[in-house]
Amino acid sequence: MPEYRLAIAFDIEAQLLKGIATLEIPANLPLALSFSSFDIGAVELDGKQLSSDSNGISLAPSSAAQKLIVHYSKSFKNSDSDLVSTEGIALTGVWHPLPDRKCRFSLQASVPIGFEAVSEADTISQEISVSGKTFIFSFEQPLRGLHFAAGPYIVEQQSIPSNGVAVVSYFFAEDRELAAHYRQKAQDYIIRYEKLIGPYPYKRFSIVENRLPTGYGMPSMTLLGQMVVRLPFIVETSLGHEVLHSWFGNSIDVDQSSGNWCEGLTTYLADHAYAEEDGAGREYRKNQLLKNQHYVHGDKALAVKDFTGGDGRRTPEHLAHNAVGYGKVAMIFHMLAQKVGQDTFEAAIRDFYQRLKGKTASWDDIHESFDPYSSDLDLFFQQWVDRVGLPEVAAKDFKVDEVDGDLVVSFTLYQDDAQNPYLLDVPLELTTTNAVLSRTILLTQQQQQVEFKLAEYPVSLVIDSGYDLARQLSHEEVTPTWDWFKGSAHKIAVIGKPSDYDIFEPLIDEVERQGAEVIAANEVDDAQLTENGLIFFGITPPAVRSLFSKPSHPEQGFVVDVRKNPLNPDNPAVLVSASSLDEVKSGMAKLKHYGKYCYLHFEQGRAITKSICQAASGVGYGLERTPVVLEVPKAQGFTAMVDALLDKKIIYVGESHTSYADHKLQLRIIRELYQRDPNLAIGMEMFPRSSQVALDQFVAGEISEAQFLRDSKYFEVWSFDYRLYREILNFARSRNIPVIGLNIERKYVSKVYKEGGLSALGPEELSELPVDRDLDV
Repeated sequence: MPEYRLAIAFDIEAQLLKGIATLEIPANLPLALSFSSFDIGAVELDGKQLSSDSNGISLAPSSAAQKLIVHYSKSFKNSDSDLVSTEGIALTGVWHPLPDRKCRFSLQASVPIGFEAVSEADTISQEISVSGKTFIFSFEQPLRGLHFAAGPYIVEQQSIPSNGVAVVSYFFAEDRELAAHYRQKAQDYIIRYEKLIGPYPYKRFSIVENRLPTGYGMPSMTLLGQMVVRLPFIVETSLGHEVLHSWFGNSIDVDQSSGNWCEGLTTYLADHAYAEEDGAGREYRKNQLLKNQHYVHGDKALAVKDFTGGDGRRTPEHLAHNAVGYGKVAMIFHMLAQKVGQDTFEAAIRDFYQRLKGKTASWDDIHESFDPYSSDLDLFFQQWVDRVGLPEVAAKDFKVDEVDGDLVVSFTLYQDDAQNPYLLDVPLELTTTNAVLSRTILLTQQQQQVEFKLAEYPVSLVIDSGYDLARQLSHEEVTPTWDWFKGSAHKIAVIGKPSDYDIFEPLIDEVERQGAEVIAANEVDDAQLTENGLIFFGITPPAVRSLFSKPSHPEQGFVVDVRKNPLNPDNPAVLVSASSLDEVKSGMAKLKHYGKYCYLHFEQGRAITKSICQAASGVGYGLERTPVVLEVPKAQGFTAMVDALLDKKIIYVGESHTSYADHKLQLRIIRELYQRDPNLAIGMEMFPRSSQVALDQFVAGEISEAQFLRDSKYFEVWSFDYRLYREILNFARSRNIPVIGLNIERKYVSKVYKEGGLSALGPEELSELPVDRDLDV
């Protein structure tokens, strides 16, 4: 094992690191060192100067041990991933020559007076001189590289009584009041996971705040951004996730050749477990499946075996990878726990850790730990790790039969892949008039018959209401969210008017980076509105009002209102409004944290309102409608019914068009309402707007009935026997009650239907239609 000694110092004003890397390389061991991002000074091998390639150096194995020394420096003036400044130092990228194999590291770091420093370490010591502080870190676990942080920290420590592990906080003075809670929670997490998995693998755990927006877990420490630390939920969720990485990802390394199992396992045992304990496990799992559905499609789809690691970037590509590596893999472990039982699952996880701690592990190693507990795991791991996508599960061909005095419900359970079906444990819930029956069906083929024998009549069937199966969600289960729009494969941004460019400019730029095409509202056509995910900037243009009428948004602040596209519910539609450019900028800074919401109202960057839309839980089917019984003593008399209608703005009276009795009832209700309040109007779907002049003239007594029938073109626009409606119209004429034609011209309906949308209509034809049409119902 090579010994790697690093000595570093900083020129803070110049944002410069200067370092000396010394490697003791055992005999017969090759080693390559990459330093393409550094300024290289002297390179010595066993005391002799070497010339080196700018990208690095490669040493062949030698019969004797070798000593390599590299003098280097690196500037961090334009770095996105690292920081060297008077506010602090955070080195999370490549900041020292990187070896091609694991080494045993020690580090000597000189930092300014007033700074404290931390790195991966078993022990830390320090020396103070006039020029600054020097910290010395030693660590027994072999690593490929180190991380380092320093700054004006307040360092506080407590020891876990049961194991002597030091829990240390490195917090800035302005956040010191948060440190004690973080230390206590970290201690609780360490104790929790020792019970679940095995002894904590290090001598210390450091919680390190830094100025960059990080959230990393590395051996013996976690590095959290200052803004992250201040979020109230981090200590309850993300901190435990990073502590758990001490076992998985740090003590056990990941064999990336078969895919990264670590992030999903950690997500399942941390984030998912906490949600489950709070009674929100079902919602958590559904949210993971929603992310998969929204982001993982087309060229962004990948198999678990191809996921090597995630990061915090929020491009559609990275979000797709994270949806697989975190969400789908967490679902794999959840299904595994469901299959073998929770106690068995935990025993297998302990076995996995005990066998592989200090080593590199693959999916095959996980499989090996579970193999003794189940006989059919070969296909389980193959289908979930190697295959791209998720199966779709549904039911069809429902029958309810009486068989020898019993009720028998039968149906076909099926999945979408006929050529290569999954082996699926499908949870079902059958609701009867007085009970809920649960059963898990092993679906081994593309479709198979299922039967339930019942004592009571069935009401409904739901597939996987608890989201225990990794699968595609049905249309009814999908909630409109900002994540959905971001993940849309095809999307357009519709700009209401030129001044909206100025207000929404940063968000328009952002959705363009996500692949959206920007189109002016007066140029967008029906095909574009139907085939794409939509985002409307401004809520007053006709393109918005023709779909959503006049959305009710607050006048102040920044609103993101996500709905299903009324023209194509498989796509989202986002309505965005804002009172100023500043509101948009401040709201955008927070928007990335609210991907699961359908409605957001920000003011000065603060979420005033946030709503999660409701959707179906599981794939549901109604089987029989329970008969409705009306208790006769509670039946209402006609007069009382009419009295109850008096405060209603709109009253609908249904009909069968050819039922004279229905129209007599309509007239009777009109008479009774008129007697109580003559201030009413009659709306009739039998007449289009083009008949309105004739209606007005007939009611006013200006034209005869025969002339009215000709002018209204009654026998063209409706054609049912006029005598069915004659008494209503005569009553309106006798009392001068306005009659309003409610229908649209049949020729317009036909043209829109045949030619694919409202774009088929010209300006004059469009003027005949209402501007505000709410199709979002």
